[in-house]
Amino acid sequence: MSSSKFVGQLKQNNIQISNLKESNAQTEKHMVDHENRLTKLVDEFIEDQNYELKNHTENKNNPHSVTKEQIGLSNVSNNLQATKIEFDQHIENIANPHQVTKSQVGLGNVENVKQETPLGAQEKANTALKDAKLYTDIHANRTDNPHQVTKDQLGLANVSNDLQATKSEFDLHTGNNNIHITAAERSAWLLKSNLSNSVTSGDTTKALNCEGAKILNDKITELQTETYLTDVISVTSGEVILKDDITKYKKLLITTGAVSTRDLRTSLVRSFYNNTFRPGADIINAATSRGKIVASVTTPTSLNITQADDALRYIIGLKY
Repeated sequence: MSSSKFVGQLKQNNIQISNLKESNAQTEKHMVDHENRLTKLVDEFIEDQNYELKNHTENKNNPHSVTKEQIGLSNVSNNLQATKIEFDQHIENIANPHQVTKSQVGLGNVENVKQETPLGAQEKANTALKDAKLYTDIHANRTDNPHQVTKDQLGLANVSNDLQATKSEFDLHTGNNNIHITAAERSAWLLKSNLSNSVTSGDTTKALNCEGAKILNDKITELQTETYLTDVISVTSGEVILKDDITKYKKLLITTGAVSTRDLRTSLVRSFYNNTFRPGADIINAATSRGKIVASVTTPTSLNITQADDALRYIIGLKY
């Protein structure tokens, strides 16, 4: 390439470069102008939005038209409420702010007079309690029948006011085999009886000598003797061991209860018909103060109590 052509091409290139620079500058300026305008619009939009948002958030006139039903207050009326201070002052007011009358609180018959103080009432109550206790103690210690209780009220209408024997005196008496008379007196009486003189059998009369009378007297004494078949006991059930063979006896004296409780009782029990008591067959059924006592004759020397409304105390055997 010739130098003239090279120079021409170089000028042309410079012109194109200059044009490109100018075009680029114009484009850059256009973009800056556009960006500035866009920034201004955005700023204005944001400012408008902030203004509207601020106005909305500061709006106290229920801009969303919320109802009391929507916030769970459908039953609340639109009335003026008292402040917390006013309410507290009202609660603390003890000057009857509502003008309540005594009739309204059920005290229409109460007079407006001074009442007893708690301390005074307590002192009077203490005095009354002390006096009542003293009276009660005096009454409880009285032994002169302050309530005028009668023997009929105690179920003792048939009991006479006579001196009673003590338990030891009674036991001593019942244990005496020669009750009311001595053995010598009994023998003397029997020897003087007609039995000591004769025994009649058909048409034959046979005189008894003194020896025969004595045998008869001894037999009568044996039959009339009371034999303690037990010691003094207190049982209401189970086996009772006898001190002698029950088959020797036709009658029993069954004693139950106690002297201390005034229900001691002795009942007479006899064997069946003209027999003595039979083990395995006979049942002893005797009345007591509260009911009865029932026992079976299990062996010649033992009984078995099946029911006892009062405790068994002792048994006496009778052969006659």
